[in-house]
Amino acid sequence: MRLKSTHKGICPGCGKEVVMISDELLKYHYKENESEIMQLYLTWLTNFDPYSFDSVITKIKKFEEVTKIKPSFDQVDMNIISAYAIRKLRQIGRLSQIFELEEILPSPEVMSSVCSEILISSIDKGDKTLFTLASEKMKELELSFNSEDVTRLIRRYISEDPRKVVSIVKFINAESQNNETIVLLKKTVLDDPWISAFSRLEKLQGIVSNVDNDPWVNEFKPFIRNGLKLGLISLDKEEDAELIVSFIEIMGMNNIPEIFKVYIDCQRNRDLDRLSQDTLKLCTEFGIKTHRKDETWRFKDSLELFNELSSALKGIRSDLLTDKIPDGLTTELGLELFNRIKGSSQFERDDSLPVIIHKWNNTIERDPSLGELPAGFKETTIKVPLLKHKVEVPRDQTEQVVELLSSQEVTDAYLPLIQSWEAAANNGFVGYLDGVMEDLSEEETKIKELLSNSPDEIQKVVDIEKDPKIKQGLIKKLKALQNPKGRQGIERQANVLNDVIKEIDKILNLLDSSPHKMEDYVVVLESLNKLDGKVSLQKVIRDLSAIHMRDYVMNQGYKQLVRELLVNINDIDVATSDSVYLVHKISKDYIEEHYLHHLQDSKHTEHPAFSPELLEKLNLVWQQQLDKQTGYMPITILKNKLDKILGVYSGKTTKEVPVTMMPVSGLLHIYSGDLGDSCHTSQHDSMAKGQFPNLRSWIYVTNKGKPNEELRGSVLAIQAEKLDDTPVLVVRANNPSENFVQSVDSDTFIVNVLKEAIETAKRVRTDRIKNNKSLPAVKLRQMVTIPMDRRGSASTNRQGVNDVYRKRFVDCKKVALKNTAETNFNGYNVHSPDSHTATVVIWEIDANGNEHWHGDWETKS
Repeated sequence: MRLKSTHKGICPGCGKEVVMISDELLKYHYKENESEIMQLYLTWLTNFDPYSFDSVITKIKKFEEVTKIKPSFDQVDMNIISAYAIRKLRQIGRLSQIFELEEILPSPEVMSSVCSEILISSIDKGDKTLFTLASEKMKELELSFNSEDVTRLIRRYISEDPRKVVSIVKFINAESQNNETIVLLKKTVLDDPWISAFSRLEKLQGIVSNVDNDPWVNEFKPFIRNGLKLGLISLDKEEDAELIVSFIEIMGMNNIPEIFKVYIDCQRNRDLDRLSQDTLKLCTEFGIKTHRKDETWRFKDSLELFNELSSALKGIRSDLLTDKIPDGLTTELGLELFNRIKGSSQFERDDSLPVIIHKWNNTIERDPSLGELPAGFKETTIKVPLLKHKVEVPRDQTEQVVELLSSQEVTDAYLPLIQSWEAAANNGFVGYLDGVMEDLSEEETKIKELLSNSPDEIQKVVDIEKDPKIKQGLIKKLKALQNPKGRQGIERQANVLNDVIKEIDKILNLLDSSPHKMEDYVVVLESLNKLDGKVSLQKVIRDLSAIHMRDYVMNQGYKQLVRELLVNINDIDVATSDSVYLVHKISKDYIEEHYLHHLQDSKHTEHPAFSPELLEKLNLVWQQQLDKQTGYMPITILKNKLDKILGVYSGKTTKEVPVTMMPVSGLLHIYSGDLGDSCHTSQHDSMAKGQFPNLRSWIYVTNKGKPNEELRGSVLAIQAEKLDDTPVLVVRANNPSENFVQSVDSDTFIVNVLKEAIETAKRVRTDRIKNNKSLPAVKLRQMVTIPMDRRGSASTNRQGVNDVYRKRFVDCKKVALKNTAETNFNGYNVHSPDSHTATVVIWEIDANGNEHWHGDWETKS
């Protein structure tokens, strides 16, 4: 927009810097431009970088000082301004700056709206400083606050973000009773039956700091959404809040909608004759006998019926842990509970449980020993210290987070990755390539125009160019064109561009004429990699590989993560804590561990193998290189810094949780990959067929035998041998669940797990010697080894486990094992000392019974 004055001192396009206006500008008649200046104010206040909000306010005040024209807006524009500022400043954690608007918009209506919004936002975010600031400002301005707004906010979160309800209630309860606003909130908000119910639920299932692994997100959120959607419960019914609590008290915080339907039917229809046919069918199918032989009811009411059903359902877990196949497991209710017990995995498979059970039954009928635990394997319980959960993030930490998220490190390590995911969401493979060719053609045209223009004509182009980077490039080309060698270089550049455009055109023709098989997209990436260097195509390769992943390779779980990443972001160029964590998770868990897995086995990556050259390039553009000092990728280093600032945990507590290591050979062994969220979910069929006779699993179980018993992951045990026949126990795929390992002292936990593996190896050796008095000396020995590799390979998918391994055992000696099905399990070679996943010896005992402990077992965690 241009002002009527032709003076160049007023620049509507000026960005973050404050406009410096000289005294001579005062001679102009700004009243003639008042409407334009007012529009300029509005533009600045509704289109700013949130990190530069201070300078925008300063700039407007300077303008007002010089022009004598105060910002003045109608109510609609003021609402737009305040809403935009609130959204932008909330996004970067600086919402308290919103009060600066009062300096240029002294409107009671606006400030009342702003204060209410900030007060609610402070409660929403648990920000005590902001809450106090807003409370004091409202008191100063004598503004009233409607606590019903908070109740409505919290009720909205019941299905949108259940854990938020808990955090808001905690925040209100923790605030001072001397605050009038808090007293009002407690009277209205905490008496709400649904909100009160969430306080009780939090005592049954605490909030987990890592959102990706929190039952409130993964279990309760879909559970309550489904209940509301199907009309099983209603937020308008106070008694339904109590039904939710009582069901979770019985069955735990699990998303088991069919079982919940039966429960609701039994609760609403105490008279057995009024139960639905679906309920009776599900119960009968599961094995509950509802009637006696004379056709009379076996139960006095429907609650008694559900009690028997719930007891039978709870018995499923106990049977599975003792390698029994429970009755009713393949029924609708049994399958639902089994799926919950094994958990959802990023490596989910569609294998039919009845088919797997049938194959397993055939296997153990053929060879019963495969269903038995080897000698020496027994149930053991260890005690693990819990970590102290830091509830609040102090104000100075908030500032540190903002500083980190606006740093150059974010620009380098985060922005290129999220921008490629945005490109994947907005483009198809062919459409994106069309755009690349158009851009290159436009660049070629510009270069040819420069070559055909005189120096004076080029200078005119330089003078009118506004973009500093483009202008700088034109200046360089102008200088180059003034000498023959420089001109030849630019002519070569035009020719190279022309060649690249022709090659991309061939690629597009190939795609047009092909059935768009997976191989075709890999061929395109390989072709572009060969062209990179002639012109810079690294961003193009990254963007197209993002499209390749999102549209053709990723499973639904990761596609959903990409959708969540983008749907929760207002400005792609403004990082948030949540977006950094999501980008890191996709980069680490999917790109590193699957898409760019170093073995490039298509069964694992789920795409045709990349050539070594393309794999190297993709690792480069996706920033997968590990820092030499830390051993982490750039995005992991950024994420770790964020972790450190947020300080989710602050040391060990005196509380301990009992963790039972349950050795299994049966169905839970077959599904140990699901329990540990590990990629050996692909081995369901081969394990059910008994193809790995010397492989077993331990299942981690917390609070075994108690109402809050939970399965917390798995670890594999391979009975192997050295090349000289020395028996070796290999501890592999050590994958406690992510939310569990983050809530305990992982160092103490992992050390104790390895010590139990060693105790198992001792018992195996003792039993071997006991049953054979004439063993050769080599069989009197025993070793325990672990793979020493990077996270996401043979050792573990958990960073916490990998960190302990590297801290304590990285210098241990590698060992060569016999090449067997087990030492190549799931495509990981742990037998060769030259392999990326070679194992190292952490303990051994010689033929005379002398023990040797290798690595650092002494350092305190």
